[in-house]
Amino acid sequence: MSSLASAAAAYVAEGLAILPLRPQSKRPATSHGKNDASADAALTALRFPKETDQNIGILTGAEAGLLVVDIDPRNGGEEAFARLERAFGKLPETRKVTTGGDGVHLYFRVPSATTGLSDRPNVAGYQGVDLKAGGYVVAPPSIHESGKAYELANDLPMACAPDWLIRLAQGGKRIRPAVSRGNGAIKEGGRNDTLFRMACALRSRGLGEDAVLAAILAENERLCSPPLDQDECERIGASAMRYEPSTAHPDTDLGNARRLVDRMDGAARYEPASRAWFVWDGRRWRQDAAGEVTQLAKAVADQLLFDAGQINDPETSKRRLAFANRSQGIARIKAMIDLAETEPGVPISFGQFDRQPHFLNVANGMVDLRSGALVAPDHSAFITNLIDVDFDADARCPVFESFLFDVLSGDEDLIEFVHRAIGYAATGETREQCFFIFHGEGANGKSTFLNVIRGLLGEYAKHTPTDTLVSKSGGASNDLARLAGARFVTASEANADQRMADAPVKQITGDEPITARLLYREFVTFQPTFKLFLATNQLPQVSGNDPAMWRRIRTVPFDRVFQPEEQDHTLSEKLATERSGILAWIVRGAVKWYSDGLTKPDAISRANAEYRAEMDSVGQFIAERCHISRAAEVSASVLYNSYRRFANDNGHSPVSQTMFGRTLTSRGFNTIKRGGIFRTGLTLQSNLLEA
Repeated sequence: MSSLASAAAAYVAEGLAILPLRPQSKRPATSHGKNDASADAALTALRFPKETDQNIGILTGAEAGLLVVDIDPRNGGEEAFARLERAFGKLPETRKVTTGGDGVHLYFRVPSATTGLSDRPNVAGYQGVDLKAGGYVVAPPSIHESGKAYELANDLPMACAPDWLIRLAQGGKRIRPAVSRGNGAIKEGGRNDTLFRMACALRSRGLGEDAVLAAILAENERLCSPPLDQDECERIGASAMRYEPSTAHPDTDLGNARRLVDRMDGAARYEPASRAWFVWDGRRWRQDAAGEVTQLAKAVADQLLFDAGQINDPETSKRRLAFANRSQGIARIKAMIDLAETEPGVPISFGQFDRQPHFLNVANGMVDLRSGALVAPDHSAFITNLIDVDFDADARCPVFESFLFDVLSGDEDLIEFVHRAIGYAATGETREQCFFIFHGEGANGKSTFLNVIRGLLGEYAKHTPTDTLVSKSGGASNDLARLAGARFVTASEANADQRMADAPVKQITGDEPITARLLYREFVTFQPTFKLFLATNQLPQVSGNDPAMWRRIRTVPFDRVFQPEEQDHTLSEKLATERSGILAWIVRGAVKWYSDGLTKPDAISRANAEYRAEMDSVGQFIAERCHISRAAEVSASVLYNSYRRFANDNGHSPVSQTMFGRTLTSRGFNTIKRGGIFRTGLTLQSNLLEA
């Protein structure tokens, strides 16, 4: 008998209702879905024959007597579950299942007479924690669509669900306790409020749950007339334990704001410059575009209403209900959120995000680019970017590597340079202080290559207009602010008559903090982490006399031109199937870069030298229009005017007269004064002097 058939029979013997699911799927194999679930042994034997490969579903809900807590770590479920237990109380040990999707199921028994149970996704605002109480769950040893098996993680029996968990599965419905009779000094009408204030006071001094409960149980017996039953005292204690020490908050807007911060539990931060909330989703911090902070604020208001409804004392209940109902209004919700923005531990500056240069955030964790090791996501790293691809160090990309070999004409040294350059670009480092120009005539693969890398690097990659890099006049721009947190930045198709602007290029490739203005927002300061890749058929103009610029340039020649019959129009689709392999290739490049740096091969040095010579309009002018002689001299103004005509005639932007003079002096052509300023050591060719 297969393990699936044996497990099905065992579940039915436990009294659980089960249904067959399609192999390696969550979809029912029967026509009526969960309505076909049965605890009948004979029917189960027919549905799950000896050699079955069908998955098993177990019915949940009151009729089935089962409630399952579903924790999804991919959506922040582990941290949310910890917050849930801190808020409502620790769940008892019970049967635990690890799912094929790397999640966890906790099984609890519920009374069959319980009403109002249903599935509760992201229960009470705790993202990544679902309650299954109206459908079914996939049970061990079923096989997930990924190929991994659902497995029993322990051999414990199913515990009974605590009341608070049942209430959450009911959507917050009220369960009233039975009230016993006793003797004491605190009469009906003040017992709950008195004990709750006492519990909050003890909690605010740092006492734990057991100590708080013991104290209020003792005071309940000593002072209350009649005493509250133990379940009610436990609820009062649990309500006080929702707050961290010193945070038992008053019923005010500020108190609500602090309740909201407690519920956030460090998983939401406010960035004032962009006027935006950021939330931790279990893998990265992302801007709260879906209003999750507002949902948490609503959950605080709902919790107030729920807690007030649990108070038996009429006067206390009336007072708390009045405040809870006011807290449901839009003005109070907004006030709660606005005041929370400045609470300790909530504000975060723009520059605090994405300051972990060694790590690359991927779908299944964080990759340490120094070693290639995969580690768990860490919310304290404040990473906002994500590559939605699983990292597999053993994955390969033969089509991609063959493509790279072809476009770089099989030059192994150049291929190795590009490999390390892309690895370097994946880091948050800028120590190389350089940018890359991929140059060559069309149909040579340079844009395809950069598009593949940009698409794979996801939120770490940005494309910027060429205007960000070229000389222009006036106009405030948020181009640089947009690049905050990016690592791989592309630009394309600079025109031959466009001059690279020295200042922004040096700023982009430097390691000094950048201050820029967000569009319609405030100025922000951040550490640059991006590396620039410019793909162009025509090289843009660069000052031929600025060593600081030439030190930064890495010209990568793409000399191979693919004829129409050589072009593979399905290449993009083929490369899309190698995403994990390409990611592993990038990580290997980063590890190499951290180990050995970015040494320039001969092809880069030659391309840079040719580019610089082409951009040296002063040098070209001297070579083509001047005669060099130790005895020669020429009027400085005449010489500069001739140079300007030469530069304009040859499509160059002439350098300024000051820069022209400095360049001549640096090359040994000095000045003398003789009824004017003259340059010595050269003169214009005779035909130009006569003109």
